[in-house]
Amino acid sequence: MTYPNSCYARCRCNNDPLHVGDCQANDPCDPNPCSPDLVCVVKRNTCLTVGPPCPQYSCLTNATGTFFEEMELCQKSIEYVCGRDGVTYKNQCEMNLAGTTIDYFGSCLPVDVRASQDRCKNVICPKIHSSCTTVMVVGSCCSFCGSFLRLLYSQPEVILHRNYIRYNAITVVEIITNLRLLLKASACNLHGHLTVEGDILVMFSSTEVSQRLLHICTFEAQRFNKYINEKNPKITSNYFLSVLKSSRIKSATWSAETNSAVLISRKYWHFILLAIVSIIFNR
Repeated sequence: MTYPNSCYARCRCNNDPLHVGDCQANDPCDPNPCSPDLVCVVKRNTCLTVGPPCPQYSCLTNATGTFFEEMELCQKSIEYVCGRDGVTYKNQCEMNLAGTTIDYFGSCLPVDVRASQDRCKNVICPKIHSSCTTVMVVGSCCSFCGSFLRLLYSQPEVILHRNYIRYNAITVVEIITNLRLLLKASACNLHGHLTVEGDILVMFSSTEVSQRLLHICTFEAQRFNKYINEKNPKITSNYFLSVLKSSRIKSATWSAETNSAVLISRKYWHFILLAIVSIIFNR
């Protein structure tokens, strides 16, 4: 994970080795760590505990599989976008494969832990429906129409899992993947990543933005928030999710004033059309 500065990284990573620069600049497949009959594919992971190196690649056998076909399609155009995870992707296709959503167009700017407005003043944000009162997530420049949770996890339990249940540490991808399995509304998307502050950010949103879909996804976020804080068996009985201990929620809202303005505008158009029709027939 890329941190704003070495002090911040030392605070979060203890004695783990540090590398200067963006994590994306390091190619885990160079030199090739896989055997000659396997293909090395970059697969970025963020582990929830310090200790053994967190693998950043996978060794795959099927070089003509769907994953490789999608990767080849994503290489055809280069239109850089910055993901909510603070990573620069070549295009939105590559970003979607990584399982995150867009923050703004262009390469990512260095994260300012003080959330300075000057850092974001020149970014180009995606357009958002005018009726949505959006929310802002930590580390982002652009707000979004949806809900998010900030999850705290138990570091001692993560270490316990690593030492006594399996050697590899639990990753953020595994947490997000298992949370997605609990989604009930197919219209809602769930994405997440580890923040520079050390908690897990989970975002709920829909591809199409409307008042109905916003309410549906907000309800989903509220349900997850309740599950975690009330220690629901769906969380505590899951190997990966059991390390989650608390959740805070923040949700966007739909502006009633804007809806009223739209209704009034439609009403006036109705009268205007009636007047035009009346003039035509009177002739």
